[in-house]
Amino acid sequence: MIEVRMHGRGGQGVVASAEMLAVSAIRDGKYAQAFPSFGPERRGAPVVAFCRVDDHTIITREPISVPDVVVVLDPTVLRAVQATAGLKPGGKLVVNTCLRPEELARDLGVGGCTVATVDANRIALQFIGQAITNTAMLGALLKVEPVASLEVLYGLLRERFPAVADMNIQALQAAYDETSVAEFVMGDIVMGDKRKKLVTDLPTWRTIDHACIVFEPGSSVQYYTGDWRSMRPDWNSEKCVKCGKCWMYCPEAAINVDEHRDYKVDYDYCKGCGICAEECPYGVIVMVEECE
Repeated sequence: MIEVRMHGRGGQGVVASAEMLAVSAIRDGKYAQAFPSFGPERRGAPVVAFCRVDDHTIITREPISVPDVVVVLDPTVLRAVQATAGLKPGGKLVVNTCLRPEELARDLGVGGCTVATVDANRIALQFIGQAITNTAMLGALLKVEPVASLEVLYGLLRERFPAVADMNIQALQAAYDETSVAEFVMGDIVMGDKRKKLVTDLPTWRTIDHACIVFEPGSSVQYYTGDWRSMRPDWNSEKCVKCGKCWMYCPEAAINVDEHRDYKVDYDYCKGCGICAEECPYGVIVMVEECE
């Protein structure tokens, strides 16, 4: 049995990816199941979906805690959840990122597994016109774990999404061709002093008690509230006239000003709402996609 766990954010097609993978495997003559797990339905919130594929009837129904393959559709979720938790020794990690497998493995501190990376955001923007990466990441997944055939998946895309099937097929094929794969034995990866803080040491929204209700006042500094951000504000400091509108309009007080009146974002708390970019009268701030 091959067990796949997929991580992404609401609106990126994580659930649809797991379903299409399962249906394609079934049409290839295998047994498969797919189901999601998420909290309140909100675009941008972390979402996880599961898919099992086997040559025999699948009896188990519980969530996948020890996957053979982990697929990450949005690299920003690596700051919010432990996506690699439970990955089997010799398992496979497939991530949408600009980084090479060696760089990502070093940042995550993983070893004893296969790491595959692909810039699915760029591919999706090129062929689909928006950063919806689910079909591209299916191509990357099938590059490292061929649980279903490309031809069957192409047919499913034409059947379910006839108006946009061709562009999605192009994105899927491009990701399949461009995915970089590297295998690391245990002990290969040594984390340096500059390892990125991917899973924070402060609580995130998943660890708050009482269904995410916070009772004590003034407690926002105790939680990394920027853990669902998929876009970030980027400053052109040379154009900034230090008018302070970004600081004034930021709803999260995530913009700080120093003694030189230079404005900087605290990305631990910035949710990427884009209000600062919208209110900046000089075009100093633009929203860019996260790229881990």
